[in-house]
Amino acid sequence: MANCCCPDLNASPQPVFGSLYGNPNQFLTPVLNTPIEFNTAGPTFGMTADPITNSITINQFGLYEIHYSLTDKVSNSVGTFLRYVIAINGVSDFQSSTFFSNSNIGEAWFNGSNTILRTLNPNDIITIRPTGIVGNNQYINPILIVKKIQGL
Repeated sequence: MANCCCPDLNASPQPVFGSLYGNPNQFLTPVLNTPIEFNTAGPTFGMTADPITNSITINQFGLYEIHYSLTDKVSNSVGTFLRYVIAINGVSDFQSSTFFSNSNIGEAWFNGSNTILRTLNPNDIITIRPTGIVGNNQYINPILIVKKIQGL
């Protein structure tokens, strides 16, 4: 039907996604409440992944899956503690917390990740940041992936 107003049910919706990757060979020191550093924008379509601002900016309203992972090195400090969270427009989402702690004198390496679902709006900015730092911590190989899973 040439004049049909109905959507093509056989057509696949266009995926919307963004990704940022950090250096897998360089440890960085986290700075309290400052976005962690990424050096490469990965595959991205329908949003803006920016390694200069260490953020992903949403372009469309919808429900999104936000995932991050990293390796944290906790060293030479009993009682060392660190928490990373997803921040949306600079506001920490503590349900996305990943905690690292060391109760030994020596160095310990931890892999951590978290995934949340959030309804986001155009121009929402996603970052990952440390919100609690006690002792000596460094991170390596951070990854941030955002995927739209439902919306207009």
